[in-house]
Amino acid sequence: AGLRVAGNRVDKADINARIADLTGTPVIDGKVVLSGVVAGGQTIEKATVTAKSAGTATDVTLDTALLGASINAKARISPAGEATDVRLDTLKLSRAGTNVTLASPANIVIAKGGVTIDKLALVTGDGRTTISGRAGETLDLDVDLRNLPLSLASLASPTLDMKGTLSGTARVTGSASAPAGDYDLRIAKLTNGDIAKAGLGPFDITAKGKLGGGRVGVEATIKAPSVSGLTINGSVPIAGGDMDLKIKGGIDLAIANTALATSGGNVRGKAVIDAALGGPTSAPRASGT
Repeated sequence: AGLRVAGNRVDKADINARIADLTGTPVIDGKVVLSGVVAGGQTIEKATVTAKSAGTATDVTLDTALLGASINAKARISPAGEATDVRLDTLKLSRAGTNVTLASPANIVIAKGGVTIDKLALVTGDGRTTISGRAGETLDLDVDLRNLPLSLASLASPTLDMKGTLSGTARVTGSASAPAGDYDLRIAKLTNGDIAKAGLGPFDITAKGKLGGGRVGVEATIKAPSVSGLTINGSVPIAGGDMDLKIKGGIDLAIANTALATSGGNVRGKAVIDAALGGPTSAPRASGT
């Protein structure tokens, strides 16, 4: 029957491990195999964790099947006073032909109040993501995105079938309860099967803004054969609060002809948009034309 606690469960657990020097610097040798793990609504089909002591450090290997994806990682975990040093040597995420790998070993320090990351770089095809800085009670993070394929969305849901690339930078400072910073993102040639069938794309999108005062500023432009001069400006809340967005631009009415083809209808011209979007994200309110 396995183990069930508060809606979470483990169908099967095989544990064979030895922990040495519990009162000093503990090291672990052994293996844990878990099957049918359900936690937080997510299912882990199987997870194998192997630990081997190396002096005062422990080398850990993880092999996991999660949501149809596989995750494989190797790391060395070492005590460092009141902190813990983690050297992440390898990391690979794979699903349906999409792969993300660690570019080079990354050093991570886990201490009271947060985690410090020394250049965690992930690569996939021609794309790369680099994250460095500190996250926790205080924030000091830099994120650099270069030509990330939007097909990465298939790692979460293979049915999304997104195409295009994402590039840009983001910097987050302040505290976890009051983050600040800025971002500058660019999406190139965004499309998928449904967008192409409707004759809407591909889309080129730029978005930038600042974080502060519990809000995220938005200055975005959207370009595509079906739209002209489409902009979105304003801000949205990080947590509670109302959106304050202004949307302006033009849309080619010919995009409706794909849907009208079966009835023989045909439209031409351009619709001019001058609208506002307010209210909470859970119940947005639109106004304008």
